[in-house]
Amino acid sequence: MLTDLLIKYAILLTICGLVLASGVDIDSKTNIASYFTYEFGGTDLLSYCENNDANILAISLPLKFNNLYADFSKDKKYKVDYKQLTSGIVSCQSLGKQVLLTLSVNSQEYGFKDDSEAEIFAQNLWDTFGEGSAKHNSNNPFENISLDGFNFNVTDVSSNEDNEGYSALISKLRSLFTLGKKDYFISATTYYSNAEQYITNDLLTNSDIDFIFLHDSVGQDTNKKLINWQAWVNYSQTISPNPEVKLYVGLHFLEEPSLLNPPEFSELVKSISQSKYFGGISFLDIMNSQKNLNVVSQLKEILVNNIQNNFVETVDTTIFRINVSENIAISTN
Repeated sequence: MLTDLLIKYAILLTICGLVLASGVDIDSKTNIASYFTYEFGGTDLLSYCENNDANILAISLPLKFNNLYADFSKDKKYKVDYKQLTSGIVSCQSLGKQVLLTLSVNSQEYGFKDDSEAEIFAQNLWDTFGEGSAKHNSNNPFENISLDGFNFNVTDVSSNEDNEGYSALISKLRSLFTLGKKDYFISATTYYSNAEQYITNDLLTNSDIDFIFLHDSVGQDTNKKLINWQAWVNYSQTISPNPEVKLYVGLHFLEEPSLLNPPEFSELVKSISQSKYFGGISFLDIMNSQKNLNVVSQLKEILVNNIQNNFVETVDTTIFRINVSENIAISTN
């Protein structure tokens, strides 16, 4: 009897360990992704991980790439404490969070002459931020830790001329991921509006992307429609190399009051979560205040309840409004 209980307990611990190690069920419709960026006031990644419901974190760092190598010496404004950040990454990962590094798909930041150069860059990314055996960058502050993948910001691309080599870059990364000891992810951040422009982007058309965070510029005229949502669903069905790609509805915290209340958000989730491509919601700036964190927790509750067909009409006593342009934007009140 005791032996059987110990065996069952060991199996349970193993299962829990596997769930914690993976952190993200990419087939779930209740995932929450968030940027952690110093531009929006991020300072303490560990505290951030411990106090919000996001299980995917896309870190945006003030680093440059010189000769296809990460250069951490150009940060003159934010003066990132990389020792603290490294400790925070390790702790976040131990909590089951997936930590991705955000890279801007912008030829002014870095570009490739051809696919061969892009593949060299992929190897350097793997060596610096993944499980590569060689550490090409002697100034790498991340020591021996490995991130969980890369998020490509596709919001600055004006034409396909700006992204030559990116599909080769991601293909090479995918190949390198198979050498790792854990799962790695590729995501992209792009806009709802002008969907045709971004959908025809080489990176999105020819790359295996796990999930796409759909956002839009802050300050648009408000309405209550997810303009171009269907265009992105069509992309997922007919264009994406990954037939299981997931779309995340982008949200912003704003200062201006807005139009959509919690029950309306619930109705919106009910309508779009029927799509197999819906993966959850994503934020750009959770860390601005504790009030924001409280709102995220409430939205998580709405999301989970809707997916479980237990639709809620009210949420606690905190009142907030959601401003919808061509995406959804949030303001607390």
